[in-house]
Amino acid sequence: MVKMLYSVKDLLEEILTADQIAILDRIGYFTLPASTKYHLSVKGGLAQHSCNVTNRALQFNESMNLGLRRDWIILMGMLHDLVKTSYGYEPNYLKNGEISESRPYTATPRFDIGHGSASLYLAGVTVGIELPVPVASAIHHHMGFQFPRDTNAINTLQRNPIDMLCVLVLQWADQMATYVDEVEFK
Repeated sequence: MVKMLYSVKDLLEEILTADQIAILDRIGYFTLPASTKYHLSVKGGLAQHSCNVTNRALQFNESMNLGLRRDWIILMGMLHDLVKTSYGYEPNYLKNGEISESRPYTATPRFDIGHGSASLYLAGVTVGIELPVPVASAIHHHMGFQFPRDTNAINTLQRNPIDMLCVLVLQWADQMATYVDEVEFK
């Protein structure tokens, strides 16, 4: 389990304005689940998962002396799943009126532009955040690579080592948060 270094509030206040945090609140960032049935499929799960990912990434940066900018790590971790604010989560009621334990929520995504791309779109258009290229690259690729489809992207990232490092740190932090830190919520 990752040691909780910083809270959701602390992290967001470090990188966003009060108005931007209010927008996140309005679109459900603090109340929505992180998934329909997997990790943190509970009220507030999205914000908690984002915090877990960010804390993991900050720990990786420090323990491995990677030298990544702190504000970039916080932007990557806290915004990587912003697309989930557009999923239209609803409680999944069974015929008996109870909420399903195995799949507590249903979701109807509003975007078909890809998980990472939609998070970038919402960060820019809805929340008004201008992201540095390494942060945008990390969010765009945080779900992992598919070969051979992503070969050109990987080649480009390899020519930009900071971008590649941001991608890898976010991918690793997301996986560790999801499959190690949040396992008790499955």
